Amino acid sequence: MEVTMVPGKGPSFPEPLREERDLERLQDPATAASELAYVFQAITLTRQRLAGRVPLIGFAGAPWTLMTYMIEGGSSSTMAQAKRWLYQRPKASHQLLRILTDALVPYLVGQVVAGAQVSPEGETDRLGFSI
Repeated sequence: MEVTMVPGKGPSFPEPLREERDLERLQDPATAASELAYVFQAITLTRQRLAGRVPLIGFAGAPWTLMTYMIEGGSSSTMAQAKRWLYQRPKASHQLLRILTDALVPYLVGQVVAGAQVSPEGETDRLGFSI
């Protein structure tokens, strides 16, 4: 989905999800990480420039958080539309949360592979997590 960053407001979705059929507009989650190669490149470059002075921590919104933004169209203090969607469309809600999870896992792994870390010192496992 198209998302824009609105100053003073945050992420905004100009065409939020309104009906179950809107899920058909979403691309295959398997392609999401490949389309975000620029993020991984930026992580690698930033990590190199930090030269171990401070840790570089990766980030992604949780599936529920992303779902609320995608349905509400942006930030919401009540999440009323997202809650309504959840209760009125339980199967579509599960499908959307699965799509988001399937996109987020490789995205987060890609961040770690690119250099996102938890700690700049000490030993890490093969994925970059402190041990």
